[in-house]
Amino acid sequence: MGSNQSRSNYRIELHSQIFFSGLPNIFITINPCDLHHPLAMKFAGVDLNVDDLPLNQMPKSHERVAIVVRHPITIARFFNRLISTVLSTLVGYNINKYESHPDAQVERYGVRKRSVLGKIDAYYGTIEESGRGALHLHMLLWLADNKHPHELRASITNEICEIIYNMSCRLQYPKELHDTTTINTETGEILMRCAHPMMNNFNEWFLLACRCNMDIKFIWSGADTKVLIYYISDYITKKNLSFHDTNSLIYQAVEKFEKNKNNISYTDALDKSRRLILRCFNKLASQQEISSVQVASYLMEWSDHYTSHTFVNIYVIGIERYSEQSLSKVILKKAINYTNNNSSVINNISSDILESVNEIDEVGDDEHLVLCNKRIDYELRPNELSHICLYEFYSDYRKAKLTSSDKALFESDSTLTSLPRRGGRPNDRWLFQQEHPQYSSHLVIRRSFRVAPVLLGPSIPRYEREDTKERYARAILTLFYPWRKNSHFYSYNGCM
Repeated sequence: MGSNQSRSNYRIELHSQIFFSGLPNIFITINPCDLHHPLAMKFAGVDLNVDDLPLNQMPKSHERVAIVVRHPITIARFFNRLISTVLSTLVGYNINKYESHPDAQVERYGVRKRSVLGKIDAYYGTIEESGRGALHLHMLLWLADNKHPHELRASITNEICEIIYNMSCRLQYPKELHDTTTINTETGEILMRCAHPMMNNFNEWFLLACRCNMDIKFIWSGADTKVLIYYISDYITKKNLSFHDTNSLIYQAVEKFEKNKNNISYTDALDKSRRLILRCFNKLASQQEISSVQVASYLMEWSDHYTSHTFVNIYVIGIERYSEQSLSKVILKKAINYTNNNSSVINNISSDILESVNEIDEVGDDEHLVLCNKRIDYELRPNELSHICLYEFYSDYRKAKLTSSDKALFESDSTLTSLPRRGGRPNDRWLFQQEHPQYSSHLVIRRSFRVAPVLLGPSIPRYEREDTKERYARAILTLFYPWRKNSHFYSYNGCM
């Protein structure tokens, strides 16, 4: 957490969330002001009655600045507490059950209140630092039972909305004033209520609860989604160093390189240039400029992003390579007409292909290890799950060790509900097929909550391109068509 690699992985997770949940519907920005919020002062030790707070009870502005600077852990705690509370109350998402509250209602202190945004299916938010080191959040939200943007437009009007942009400002300010939100049925244009030409869109409940600057936007198209994904993910993947700091570090690297040039022998000018560039790169990669609040947040193990789902990695490229080699083997067998003379050539084709990530796992105890991976787990999955595709298998099911109660259950051939257990009904579970290397020590369990698969490796190509059409078909079949052996992908003539 906090490294450049971990932050770059968030963009991959964000794309995976879209593959899993569809296009997001709402984009929201929350920018808590720690300098003026009484809760931040309360966490910093200021004696305040937050339930009855007169204006003169707050410290002076210069005193509040000094308090914020001296208490970075307190400010990080304030931000984390505020965002977590907003997600559990105003957004109404139960993170413990990975679902929105029933009927989009929030129960707190015995009072049921409706979520202000409706029933939420998922959310993904990233944290950014401002110029003075304060934190704010950019978040995408998915509404439950949401419609595709084209369906929404069709339900409003049969004509395409024509939005006139103000070319004098890239953010379209000043905005046209409107007393109420209306829809022009002739053009399909949505006219949002606007009381001030320089005011952001806002939600009054968020504004009242957070006491801070905010922005909220409904996402109408896939193009808007693409822009917003890179907008919020760029904040966590962009370089932390400013331009003048970068120049200073490069100068230090070059100066040190020149001092040591007499102690290093170079083969030629190209080798010297390569070493210089490498030294400059290492200098920049090892230096980060992070605010004290963000450092405190990392030390307290508070995440730099908020997400409703957990993620599981699938190394699709490894499984694709396995399928590609199996296809090549089928074609080669067909070409040589299965002759005995050439059968030895076929058998010499290596089956130990470069596959996903092989996991060294134990069988029964720590002394016996086997080589296993996700492809083997899926191919040798239980017969009851034969109709499940690879994507759904890792989203809804997981591998776990056999416990003593599980062994007693399967040995007695009884049902899961027949054994005395505390709590609710246990999740469904099955044994792998006997050919599985961990048949005697592991089993498959249905997950309590679905997770979002992350497809690692090169992205799946577009189906319109002729040069990658075969790989597109192979990837789609691998992910969404139930199979056990790669031969299930091939027709009789050896083609996919």
